[in-house]
Amino acid sequence: MGQKSLPSAPLSKREAVMLISPGRRDAMSAQLTNIGCRVIAVRRLADLEERFVRSDAAIVLVDLRGAIAEGIDALVRLAALAESGGVTLVGIYSRKSPTTLAKLVQAGVSMVLPAPFASHELVAIIELAGRATRRTLRIPPPLLAGASSRDVLTGLADPQMVRKWVDDHLVRVPVSLLLVNLTRFDTVNAAFGRHSGDAALRAVAHRVEPIVEEITGVDVLFARLRGAEFAIAIAGDISAGRLQLVAEALFDTIGRPFSTGKDMVQLGCRIGVVRSKPSDRSATTLLRRANSAITKNPNAETGPIRTLIGADVGAAELVESLQADLRAAVGRGEIDILFQPQVGIASGRIEGVEALARWDH
Repeated sequence: MGQKSLPSAPLSKREAVMLISPGRRDAMSAQLTNIGCRVIAVRRLADLEERFVRSDAAIVLVDLRGAIAEGIDALVRLAALAESGGVTLVGIYSRKSPTTLAKLVQAGVSMVLPAPFASHELVAIIELAGRATRRTLRIPPPLLAGASSRDVLTGLADPQMVRKWVDDHLVRVPVSLLLVNLTRFDTVNAAFGRHSGDAALRAVAHRVEPIVEEITGVDVLFARLRGAEFAIAIAGDISAGRLQLVAEALFDTIGRPFSTGKDMVQLGCRIGVVRSKPSDRSATTLLRRANSAITKNPNAETGPIRTLIGADVGAAELVESLQADLRAAVGRGEIDILFQPQVGIASGRIEGVEALARWDH
């Protein structure tokens, strides 16, 4: 007798899942919905990165059945963004194609689910993926009433507090976010040791606090997220010009040498500045967009501060969408090379050719 399948049970927590399934999107979407997921189904891979940044998905599920090349391409494109944006990548592959497993691992997947699978197995992998995402983001269980949510090292708000704070304010007022990534911090840790690295983080927090206190007329929260990453969340109306001034003050302040006791260390930073849109529903969306602004442009011409507000958002999203469309077009063979002759005026002879790339779309 075969082993009896365990009865399926709904998820203990409703998870937001981005589904990429070129071959089985409708069927897979129905399965996920049936177990209690909120599904964000991607129809076009061309705008995949943009859709991910805009979403609040905690899990990205990529179904490779019948579309191995497209699935691997999607995973590779999302791997870096997923790591910085706090999400778990799950790959579904057919047991009949065991070589696909190695490709999944190489592409940067976090978890795998071989098919065919039972409903309870799908529930289990989604539960595990959601738990992994929350651990990556360092979101602890709900606090007991009256307990504080503070970073032990710096005394600032921790990831749990800033996410709840932003979520609570988003339903009432616009929220702006300055995400600060310290540079050269790993070098300080390696050269002077972890003690000096911890002292540098405390010094950064102490030096930045007066800048935060000067942001008046709005609600402000200063937090340390993870590692050498800080965030300043601002709830209320604040102009783009004022946000730029705050970012420039942060950059100048952090760029000055710090004393860690015995050593003087030099840090730098990159800053992503974003403002919520009416469609934004959670802190995850804002943090993801700020992370994208930083990670996609580590050496951008705009310098270490990148602001995505108003028209800048539309322009950036248009460029990113075009880049994604071009990558997909190359993969589909839609870019052709044509040669245009160059004729000498005096001789009337062909003296050369000009190579042109034409996009057939």
